[in-house]
Amino acid sequence: MKLPEFDPLDRETRQRVRVAGGMLARPRMDAAMSRRVRKVLSAGRWRPVPRIPALSGVAALMTHNAIKAGFGAERLFAEPVSDALFARLALNDHLRRSEIGKVLHAFGRAGCDRAMLVKGAALAPFWPSPALREMEDADLVVASADAAKACGALEGLGWRRTDVGWSHPCGLHLDLSVPKTPLALRMFDNAEPHSEWRGIAALPRPADHVVLIAVHAARNRGLRIWRDLCDATVLLEGGEGVRSGARAVAAEFGRTLELEAFLAAYDRLMRFRGGSRTDGDAKALAALYLAMACDPVSVFGFNALSSTLVTPGEFLGGIARTIAGAKSPAGERDPAFGELPGRGSFARQWIKLRWIARLASTGRLAHYRRLVARGRRAFAAGKVFSDADRP
Repeated sequence: MKLPEFDPLDRETRQRVRVAGGMLARPRMDAAMSRRVRKVLSAGRWRPVPRIPALSGVAALMTHNAIKAGFGAERLFAEPVSDALFARLALNDHLRRSEIGKVLHAFGRAGCDRAMLVKGAALAPFWPSPALREMEDADLVVASADAAKACGALEGLGWRRTDVGWSHPCGLHLDLSVPKTPLALRMFDNAEPHSEWRGIAALPRPADHVVLIAVHAARNRGLRIWRDLCDATVLLEGGEGVRSGARAVAAEFGRTLELEAFLAAYDRLMRFRGGSRTDGDAKALAALYLAMACDPVSVFGFNALSSTLVTPGEFLGGIARTIAGAKSPAGERDPAFGELPGRGSFARQWIKLRWIARLASTGRLAHYRRLVARGRRAFAAGKVFSDADRP
């Protein structure tokens, strides 16, 4: 498998990526933002931005908004989004909506009282087109007492249990969870009826949902920060008091660090403001988000920041263990590399070794050591819906 390669971006290009993302990676475009888009993209000094992996989950949305503002896709990206991607997203959305509808109906017939959709599955209907909200899987939460019923209903529909959730023959994936933590239980108990999906479908209250998205962003170390910010925009701009409500929820359940770091990144990237006042660990985590938003080496060449925060030396050790098929000292396979043996390990590790060499040749190893140190200090988030909570 050949991994795409991107050179580290210079300061000016990173700033253009942030500006383009902040203007166009948003589900709602008001008149003021549309005017700003036209002013920036029509400027003579504007140059298209590279389609770095950090933007992969929102590239279609950004292209949609650029076209809506009157610009061709080539004005936005150096490598424009293809028609094939839009076609694939439309097909995936059609299949997802059809199958989720069947799942919810089956859950109801099986006696489940409620099925809460979260993140992309819940918020996609509020994007310009649900197809533009890319997602790897759909997240559903049921009560612990209904877990066996839900699993039986899925099996009856042809879904197959896997190591990471449920898979359907058509290629869709479902993440079925039960609420275990106090925050998750509160979120589930206070869920509201979903305006798009009828019957037993529900979604978290906006303030609760913002906290969940903030915790999700921290858990993933900002890997898909632009998509998380888009989801939060739907909620934060959807009504008064959502931000203050989210702060109250975060304070009650000990998630203030994750929320304040996320809001600081939101203010900087989506509102073009200085950001919420943060210090200490929250400031460090917000800095990590800002770096992940526009730095291709962070996301792709430095697998470490997506799974485990490791130094370059530890990263090289993980590559060596993968090639050798060994287990980590703790007895478990390194989560950043455990999927690689048997799937072209040597070739893939060679590509990653070239990334380390590129980091060294461009003088950026020290930069990433600092980022890793910040992330390690900042990261205090557990999982709201733990892998161990899957029924």
